[in-house]
Amino acid sequence: MSRSDYRTLLLGLLPPVSYARNAPKVRAQADIDARMCHGVDMSAATVSGAVLPQTAGSLLPDWERVLGLAATGDEAQRITAAIAKINETGGLSIPYFVRLAAAFGYDIAIRELQPFRAGVNRAGDRLAREDIMWVWRVETLSSGPYSAEALKRLIRDLKPAHTEVYFV
Repeated sequence: MSRSDYRTLLLGLLPPVSYARNAPKVRAQADIDARMCHGVDMSAATVSGAVLPQTAGSLLPDWERVLGLAATGDEAQRITAAIAKINETGGLSIPYFVRLAAAFGYDIAIRELQPFRAGVNRAGDRLAREDIMWVWRVETLSSGPYSAEALKRLIRDLKPAHTEVYFV
């Protein structure tokens, strides 16, 4: 709605006998209120447009802040980066968990253990049961800014359901 639409609406809401709708002070107050209502309407349109990065406009920096992105490049590149980050679904792969730990401030290595197999393994190799293939051995190569327990909790919460994890 335009400001004049709001002013007309606000003046129409006044009781006809109690207020002189054409009085200068009443019209001035209606203009002030109409300007405020129009501003709220425009702000609401901006916020509702910011639901998606493509239509965020001036609120794109908020998307970047929430997603942890740097505001580099032109607007189209920034929008593309935000959409790519939103569409990142994570994963069940070891490289995903290594990247996740790196984002958490840790350098880790994850090794999938293998059962002993004739023709592949040799005498002197470690023996392991067949279900050892569902175990990850996580080695922390560097300490991060958080406690090791926080990293362990993060990996245990997000690991594949069929996988056991132990840390060394």
